[in-house]
Amino acid sequence: MKKTSQMKENILIVDDKPETLSILSEILIENGYHVRTALNVDIALKSATKFVPDLILMDVNMPGTDGFEACRIIKNMKKLKNVPLIFLTGKEDITAKITGFEAGGVDYITKPFANEEVIARVKTHLEIKQAHERFYALAEATTEGILIHDNGIIVDINSAFETIMQYKRNKIIDKQLNIIFSSKTIRTLTQMQKKRSRFREINDKRSDGSILLAEVRIKWIMYHGRKLNIIALRDISENKRLKRENASLMTSISSSHRLGNMVGKSKIIQTVFEKILNLAATDETVMIYGEMGTGKELAAKNIQLLSQRAKQPFIIVDCTAVSETLFESFFLGHKKASFTTAVSNHTGFFEQASGGILFLDEIGELNKNMQAKLLHIIETGEYIPIGGRKRRANVRIISATNKDLKEMVKQGKMRADFFHRLNVLNLTMPPLRERKEDIPLLIHHFAETNQSLNINNRMITDNIIVQLKDYHWPGNVRELFNELRRYYATGELENAAYVFSDNDSTFLDGLSRKYSLNDAVIQFENYYIDKVLKLHDGKKGETAEALGIDPRTLYNKLNKTKPHIRLRKKPN
Repeated sequence: MKKTSQMKENILIVDDKPETLSILSEILIENGYHVRTALNVDIALKSATKFVPDLILMDVNMPGTDGFEACRIIKNMKKLKNVPLIFLTGKEDITAKITGFEAGGVDYITKPFANEEVIARVKTHLEIKQAHERFYALAEATTEGILIHDNGIIVDINSAFETIMQYKRNKIIDKQLNIIFSSKTIRTLTQMQKKRSRFREINDKRSDGSILLAEVRIKWIMYHGRKLNIIALRDISENKRLKRENASLMTSISSSHRLGNMVGKSKIIQTVFEKILNLAATDETVMIYGEMGTGKELAAKNIQLLSQRAKQPFIIVDCTAVSETLFESFFLGHKKASFTTAVSNHTGFFEQASGGILFLDEIGELNKNMQAKLLHIIETGEYIPIGGRKRRANVRIISATNKDLKEMVKQGKMRADFFHRLNVLNLTMPPLRERKEDIPLLIHHFAETNQSLNINNRMITDNIIVQLKDYHWPGNVRELFNELRRYYATGELENAAYVFSDNDSTFLDGLSRKYSLNDAVIQFENYYIDKVLKLHDGKKGETAEALGIDPRTLYNKLNKTKPHIRLRKKPN
């Protein structure tokens, strides 16, 4: 039956007899294949190098270089080593066949040959080649190590497996599994097959002797009528190391109230610190939520600095500045002369961030067309610069927003698939009004990191801290730091100038209407003690020191406090 596939495979026939070339060409062309012929090995090599065939039919007995030697040459050529080669021979010599298979041939056709046999063998090996190519395409697109074996005999591996286990592919193909794995790991794999376990963790050694911690999964596939086994390895050695280091780091953070350039002792910010450590131990996409000025970019930088991408680039993209017309140029880059105004090469964001973090700030500002383009790159892991060639997108995406993205999805302003792909993991940065107890630490941190300002000439008094704590900070930490810059420059507060609370107004109104001077002084003393006590989170020892009085005196005054004066009591 004539072949009807639109994709016509190319067959190269090598034989020193013109009549054989003619017969085989006619059979193959009739069945829809493209055919090229060569009368000797030299011509064949030149032809195959210029136009790589899908399959080669090679006569064994030719003058000069014979078919076996030609096969060995071909299998050592990078461009041709994966091309299946079938030998043509007039002899039923078992020794010769073994020699041919050892040289790299995949099959034999014995002369005189039947048309049906030629087509059947050619078709079978082309299908096997296509299956191999599909496997490689899928296997090379993953960071997991993939190994295929047939009852313990290694059939193939991908590049990631070579990297993880430090074994070269050509050194282990057709070898037993025990050349790679320890007996303990092989027992684990056997148990997984029997119990149909989804995955296990293994502890083994690479070829260089280094320790490997890996998550292993197994399954089987039918491959040309044969049941073959697949082993998938995910190297978790680095993640385990990071988790151990981060657990230790969390202990020191709890005592020092600091994570990178972030500071705070409040329970809510300590929870954020812990989550950042957990996020750093993975490589998934992260969405950071929070109001303007809460430190979303700083959190993203800390995730990077604590991750395996710590020494790689951190590229910030302000999505509010990305227009749809320039999206491809900004994100993918372009080559010189790829369009009229492209006067030079331009490196896109994905290439700039290669190996590191691509931080998409204000992600909610991208329209749905840009979302679709970005989603395609994230899903496929590939992109093509304008006028360039396909490249791998080796980046971790961290996004940030001050918008309600779920509401945007409901309103049709954001693609649901785009949202879910970027929101695999998430972090919410708390507003400053929910962590006011961190304000003294933030002030100290600001002074430490801004020594160039006139800091030593300006004192942050307890009264100023009270004012800073009473303010509601709509601009969050960013507004606090700008207020501090203003204070160190002018000696005055602006946004955080003292604003009376309802309780303050009621108290002062009461002073003006009800009390004698002596009673007013007593009430103000109680009021001021209450304020300073709040400033020091109810710690009486620190409060007494700030007031310049003996702790016993403070206790006595607190015991005499009027019932309507509210005190915030906390254990020392």
